[in-house]
Amino acid sequence: MLKHAFRVDLADALASAAFESYYKPQGWLLFHNTRPRRTRVTFTDNAFLAERYTHVLEVKLHSAANLGPADVGGSADPYAVLTATCGEETWSVTSSSHKKTLDPEWNEAFHMCFRNPKALTLKVSLHDNDHLRDDQMGEVELSLEGLMAAAVAEGTSGAIAQEYNLTLNVPESRGGGSPQPATVKLSCRLAPLASFTAAEEGAAATKPSEPAPQEPASPAWLRFLRTSVGRAEDLHRPDYILDETYRGILEVQLQRASGLPPFDLINGKADPFVQLSLESRDSEAWAVTSPVKDATLQPQWDETYYLRVRDTGGDSLRVRVYDKDWFRKELMGEAVLRLADLGLKGGDAAQDVEVALMGAKGTQGAGTVSLRVRLWDRHTYKPEEGVVIPSARNTSHALGRLTPVAYVDCQETDTQTQLKDVFTDLGLLPTRWNDEAHDETHTVREEDESKTAEHEQRTVGAKTTAFGSGEAPAAEHGDGGAVAAAERSGQLVHGGFHFSYDSVRDTVFGLLDEMRATRPGPWRVYVTGHSLGGALATLAAYELAERRLPADPPVVMYTYGAPRVGNKAFAEAFNALVPDAFRCTNDKDVVPRVPRLMGFCHVGTPVLLAEGKPPAVGVNREECIEGKWLYQIFGEVVRGAFQLSFVEVAGQFTKQHRHFVWSLFSGQGVMEHLGDCYVKTLRAAADLEGALVRRASVAVEAARELPHKAAVMAEAVALAATDSLKTALSNK
Repeated sequence: MLKHAFRVDLADALASAAFESYYKPQGWLLFHNTRPRRTRVTFTDNAFLAERYTHVLEVKLHSAANLGPADVGGSADPYAVLTATCGEETWSVTSSSHKKTLDPEWNEAFHMCFRNPKALTLKVSLHDNDHLRDDQMGEVELSLEGLMAAAVAEGTSGAIAQEYNLTLNVPESRGGGSPQPATVKLSCRLAPLASFTAAEEGAAATKPSEPAPQEPASPAWLRFLRTSVGRAEDLHRPDYILDETYRGILEVQLQRASGLPPFDLINGKADPFVQLSLESRDSEAWAVTSPVKDATLQPQWDETYYLRVRDTGGDSLRVRVYDKDWFRKELMGEAVLRLADLGLKGGDAAQDVEVALMGAKGTQGAGTVSLRVRLWDRHTYKPEEGVVIPSARNTSHALGRLTPVAYVDCQETDTQTQLKDVFTDLGLLPTRWNDEAHDETHTVREEDESKTAEHEQRTVGAKTTAFGSGEAPAAEHGDGGAVAAAERSGQLVHGGFHFSYDSVRDTVFGLLDEMRATRPGPWRVYVTGHSLGGALATLAAYELAERRLPADPPVVMYTYGAPRVGNKAFAEAFNALVPDAFRCTNDKDVVPRVPRLMGFCHVGTPVLLAEGKPPAVGVNREECIEGKWLYQIFGEVVRGAFQLSFVEVAGQFTKQHRHFVWSLFSGQGVMEHLGDCYVKTLRAAADLEGALVRRASVAVEAARELPHKAAVMAEAVALAATDSLKTALSNK
C-alpha cells in the first residue's frame, strides 16, 4: 500500500480540529439523542439531518406533581427520560435533575427526528437521581399517531402543540395506589424538519427577552482576537466562542520606567523586567512578560502587547516590576489599574498613563512606569489603520472548511468523539478519556522467548485485553488488507483504552454508516486525537482500515502526544493496515513514553517536534525499548557485556531513561504535553517550512535568470571586443 509523506499543514489543521473538539457544542438549537451506555449524541449539522429525516417531534416537558418520596428525608431528586419510538427508529433524551422536590417544574424543550413517522409512541419515565443507583419513580406510555395527520393538515407550518396531563404508573414501593396519583404535564407537536428549523431560528431571533444577534465578526477582527493573549485553552476554541467570550483587546505599549529602587548590592542598580497581567472578576488572569534590561534603573522597552478583555467595566491591568537574579526574581513594585477608571473610548484614541508603583510592603516611591494604552473592539478595529500584528494561520486550508456533524459523549466512561466532514473527507476526533476508574497497569505479551508467557501469567494474570475478540468485520467491507478477528492472534492492547473505545464504538460506526449512506463516497477518513484521545484514535484507525471499501482512499491518522497502545504484534499489524499514520511528539513530552518496559510498542511513523527545528520524521529516541520487557533489556545488557563494552550497551538504555526522568521531574514533560504547546511547535514548524520554501523559490528564480544573464554578459563581451577591434583597425 502506497505511503504518503508527512505534511506539516495537514498536521496543523488536524491538531486544531482535535483541540477544538475538547469543547462541547454550544447553541440552543441542537438535536440530542441518548443511546446505550449513557452515550449522548449531539447533532450539529442540519444539512445532515435533512438528508436522513423528514420530521421533528418537539416535546416540551412542563412539570410533574405528587411524586412519591425516594430519599431518606422524604424528598427526591427527579429527572425524566423521554423515549420516542417509530418502528425501528428510537430517540431518547434526558431532562435536568431537580433537587429535593416532589413537584418539579422543568419547562424544557426537546427535539427528536424521524423519517415519515406514522406509528409514533412516546414513553415518559421518571427517576430519582442517586449516587449509586437511580430508582424509578413512575412511567407512562403515550400514542402520538394523531400528530402526523395533524401535521399534514396544517401543511408546512406543522401541527399546533397538543397538551397532555398524564397519570404515571408508579411502583408499589414508591407509593403506587395513593389517593393523589402522580402526574406529568407535557405538550407535543410534529413539524417538517426544514420548516421547523427555519421557524425556530426566526422565533429565537425575535424573542423580546433576548438581545438582538450581533453581526458576524469580520475575519480581520477574529484573527486579531486569536493572536492576542488570553487563557491558554482559548487557543483551541472556535472563533465564535472567542468572539462571545471577549469584548475587546487592550493594546499596551510599555515605554519605560524611572525612579526604580536599587536591588543589586554590588553595582547599586537592578536588572528589571515588567509583567503585565489582565485580571477578570472571576479571578482568572493572563499575563505577558517584557525582556530583562541589565544594570539600569531607567529601563527603556518600547514593547507592545495585546491582552484580551472580557469585561471592560470590571477587568483590571496589574503592572509588576521585578528584579531578575540568578536563582529568583524580587518584586520591585506593582500597581493595579481598573479599565473603567482609565476612561478608554476605543479605537484610535490612545492614552498615556504614568503608573506609580508601590513597594512589596506597600511603601510609596517605588518608581513609575510609562504606558500607552488603547482599547480595540469589533466595531472600532480597522486593520488598515490599526497596528500590524501577526495574522493567525488558516489551519483549515489543508482540509477545507470542516463542518461538525455529531458530537458523541459517553458519560459512563467520560469518552468524547467528534465527527466532522468536508465534502468527501471525514474527520474522526477522539478527544479525551477520564482514566480515574481504569488507572491500573495493563500489560501485553511478547512471543519471542519461552519465559515470557510464564512471566506475564505470573505478573499480570488476566488484566490484558485481546484486540479483536469481538465479531469480525464483514468480508465485503475489506480490500484484501482486512484481517478477521481470528487472524489477530497474539495482538494485545491496553485494557483501559479498549474499554473506553468500546463504549463509543458502536455509536460512532453507526454514525459513519449513516453518513456514507446519505453521502456516497469515495471517502477519505482522517482520524486524530491528543493524549489518551490519540490512543482511542489508534484503535479506531485500525478498525476503520479493516472496514474500508475498495474505492475509498487509505485511512490517514495523525496523533499528538499519544501513549503506547498495544504490543509488538498489534503495532506490526497496525502499520501494515494504516501506513499513513503519523505520531507527533514534542521533544520532552512524557506521555508518549508510557507505558514503558512492559512490552508495549508504538505504532505509525514517529515525528519529533522541537521549536525552531523542522519536524524530524522517523526519529524515535526510544526505539531500543519498543516492545520489550525490563527483563529482556537486562538480558541484552548482560549479553552485550561479553560482545561489546558494558558501558556502551548499558548507556544505550540508561540515556533514554535519564531523559525520561528529567522531563518528568523538571515539569517540562507535562508542559510540552499540553495542547497549546503542540499547536505552537507545529505552527513554528509550518513557518520554518514556509521560509525554506520561499528561499527555495528565490533560488529557483535566480537559477532561471542565469542563462539570460550569461547571454547578456556574452553579448556585452562580444560588443566590447568588436569595438576594440574597430578601434585598433582605425588606428592602423
